[in-house]
Amino acid sequence: MYSVFATLEGHSDSDLSVLACDSGSDKSFDFLGIAKLMEEVRKLVVAIWDRRVFFRHMHVSQCVGLIAESLPVIEHIHKLKESGALGPEQAELLKRRTIESATKFLESGAIIAEMDVNATQSPRMLMRPEPKLLTGPPAKSTPAGDLTENAAIAEDTDPAMTEDEISELERLVEKAKKGRLTKRTPKKRDA
Repeated sequence: MYSVFATLEGHSDSDLSVLACDSGSDKSFDFLGIAKLMEEVRKLVVAIWDRRVFFRHMHVSQCVGLIAESLPVIEHIHKLKESGALGPEQAELLKRRTIESATKFLESGAIIAEMDVNATQSPRMLMRPEPKLLTGPPAKSTPAGDLTENAAIAEDTDPAMTEDEISELERLVEKAKKGRLTKRTPKKRDA
């Protein structure tokens, strides 16, 4: 990310250095570079975070392209290309480098302090990389329970059933078990 902004601003990208590393509960890296470029990188990371929050319903692998393509720096590179300040090849290289760095940032699960400020989503949970685990075979579905279990479930879930309805249901279940359920003909009512 730093190298993209260094190229856009006409600076060398070799002046970025790592000041400190800490491998406590979270790994922490402190970088030192040109203040203006570091501020641009910070803004880019916050823009990535904003878009990740917007696409939070999607897995990282699904939304990486959407996030990377919508970054403001991509639009800035396109404008510079249209104005002739950047050649088409250089603009394409910068665009690809930006997308690649945004993708790597999203996949790494890295966060910065600005993500915690006024965040309603937990940055740690949202930016965590997708687990890449082996899964077992799909669970076999169990056969449906017998009719008495289903009748008991229906009895528990329908409080509007009367005692007569419950006894009729139990009678029908017993008939169904014995295979004696026959088609009933409606009785004629006296007019």
